[in-house]
Amino acid sequence: MANPTLRFSENFTVEIGAVIASVASGSTLDSQHSGTDVTDDIKEINISGGERDLNTQKLLGYNEARELKRATVIVIEFKLVGGQDVANWLSWMHGTAQAVTGNYTRVQGGEKASNDRSSKGILIKWTNTTNNIAILCNNAYAVTPTIGLAADGSMEESITFKCLASDYYYEDDFT
Repeated sequence: MANPTLRFSENFTVEIGAVIASVASGSTLDSQHSGTDVTDDIKEINISGGERDLNTQKLLGYNEARELKRATVIVIEFKLVGGQDVANWLSWMHGTAQAVTGNYTRVQGGEKASNDRSSKGILIKWTNTTNNIAILCNNAYAVTPTIGLAADGSMEESITFKCLASDYYYEDDFT
């Protein structure tokens, strides 16, 4: 059994940028992706989905067969520090942010035009002096924003992205 290693969060970085048109097998995900480092906005990341379920299919008599399901979507939820650059995150879902009088930035929800949001390439990296992990969620769309206000005065915001299971990549260099 491999020796378990604790992964410290200060060794993680998150970049959101353009979609990788064709992920090449001859080079690392990190070398193919370029984006904006958004690590300082994030409190927590949860990645789920991609199940490849198995069901039974009832047949005549007492027989049954396996029904193999196709992989589901991957869901990436980012919990953000409240009030930090949220307009930029929301613009990835609702379209371009607009400058308003003074230093204000506004994002208007809803559909304003067809294709008013674009897919993103999200790269989550972990590295230390010897090893690396890279997770790429390519062609990911922002789908759900949530803003929470607590009685203690804190504000928490989250935004959820989704991508197809076939656009999810994981690589590491552990041996």
